[in-house]
Amino acid sequence: MKRNLSLDILRGITIFGMILVNNPGPGGALIVFKHAQWDGFLGADFVFPFFLFIVGASLYFAMRKSNFELNAAVSVKIIKRSLLLFVVGYILNALWFTTPIENIRISGVLLRFALVSCFSAFLVFWLPLSTLIL
Repeated sequence: MKRNLSLDILRGITIFGMILVNNPGPGGALIVFKHAQWDGFLGADFVFPFFLFIVGASLYFAMRKSNFELNAAVSVKIIKRSLLLFVVGYILNALWFTTPIENIRISGVLLRFALVSCFSAFLVFWLPLSTLIL
């Protein structure tokens, strides 16, 4: 299957931004890649929305394979992919932190991607284009 080069480039730039957010250099030298407290936006505050944009743009290419029709096989694929992403995110949270399982947050980044992508995929299939634009 042919890849969308512009989407792959945006994905790479966004991952690079995520790396800078998580590792801003010695002593936090790259301050633009820290999260703003509540008084504005910095570079770090745009990384997650870019990932969500990429998820949304990728939905189009994934749905094109099924001629934009929701059927049982497509529904299973959406749910399976979302559950897999959710479980991987949950396991990574459990391994990364030394917090007991019952205290692990369900609001990690991969967990949010799983929920948003599943919800968005079904919305795109169910709602008319005019409603989606609105």
